[in-house]
Amino acid sequence: MAIAPAGVAPDTDVAERAWYLFAVSGAVSLVIGVLVLAYPSPSIKLLGVFLGIDLLIAGVLLIARAMSGGEETRAAEMLLGTLALIAGLIVVRNPARSLELLTLAFAVYLVVAGALALGRGLVHSRQRWSTLARGAVLVAAGTVIISWPEMSVKTLTVLAGIALILQGAMEIAEGFALRSPARHS
Repeated sequence: MAIAPAGVAPDTDVAERAWYLFAVSGAVSLVIGVLVLAYPSPSIKLLGVFLGIDLLIAGVLLIARAMSGGEETRAAEMLLGTLALIAGLIVVRNPARSLELLTLAFAVYLVVAGALALGRGLVHSRQRWSTLARGAVLVAAGTVIISWPEMSVKTLTVLAGIALILQGAMEIAEGFALRSPARHS
């Protein structure tokens, strides 16, 4: 979902060779975001399944990136991938359990992914503005979701859909931006 959702860019050389991981992760988030917005009145169970699948896919891709990435991002990506897998499993395992569980799992993932992206954008100059923008969007979406105590399913659906679409679009753009230097090498 992730949310998507990722938030940490791997080592540049590895990222250029594996640009498609960004594009795949972004496409999954984008498609799920569009589905969530296209059907804004689903049951909490359907919303939970969509968000759980997005978190599971994002977790697997983040762990794959961590295993092939450079030392400086490996720990952050492994942590975020593990968090995404745990949140995804919780949500998929209990999709209709409660709105609070779904909200908390998804929002915590968004905040952590956004914080990691903000940190990455502050430390590294490559793609600084897109990384900072992605981080700000994710932290803002997660913060709004966490701090809204009486959120309805419809409101969560709209916020989750928007966050997933924005995250997906930014990851797809990042993947294709990384593909260009790899093509010219």
